[in-house]
Amino acid sequence: MSTLQRLILILAGVWIVVKLVLFYSGNELNYTQLVVSLNIGFTLYIIYKALKGHYAALDEKGTDFLQDFKISMKAAVQFSLIIFGFLAIYYLTIDTGYTEGLVDKQIELIKAQVSEAGGYDLVMEENKSLINLPEGEKLPSEEEHYETTKDNYMQMIKKVLLPLIFIYFFILNLACSSIMSGIASRIFGKQV
Repeated sequence: MSTLQRLILILAGVWIVVKLVLFYSGNELNYTQLVVSLNIGFTLYIIYKALKGHYAALDEKGTDFLQDFKISMKAAVQFSLIIFGFLAIYYLTIDTGYTEGLVDKQIELIKAQVSEAGGYDLVMEENKSLINLPEGEKLPSEEEHYETTKDNYMQMIKKVLLPLIFIYFFILNLACSSIMSGIASRIFGKQV
């Protein structure tokens, strides 16, 4: 196992410990930005170390952007696969209420906006023409409406949460790798 792979495992372990500590302390919703920032920071550091090692091993002929990009993506993907695997297990088994907490926050936001607009009944009456109800049906009560909205949000999140996390890591890897590879020759190239 190379030193870069050990670094990837250590940083992934640190990230996982932070995520679990936040979960067990009840702060997983409050510190989401911290966890995302750590992930980005660790990804950038791993790419930095991979490119620095790559440039240290170069001979006189140098390298090009595509080679730098390949080196950086390889390191970033290793880290991301560990984190993504953990998150898949985490959201499916450990923190199954996370998505419900997100949905509850959105429902509270909707309730506040409806209240500011004059209340549920007024908003529903003003938008009755936009609501597709079978003839003779009445508008749902406020509680029925919020329960249906919550169910719809939950179904959507369950279908798209893991794919969205995977896409996030893929885009993060592409962005970080291309940015770091693009500036790597300017940083490390002079040392060769």
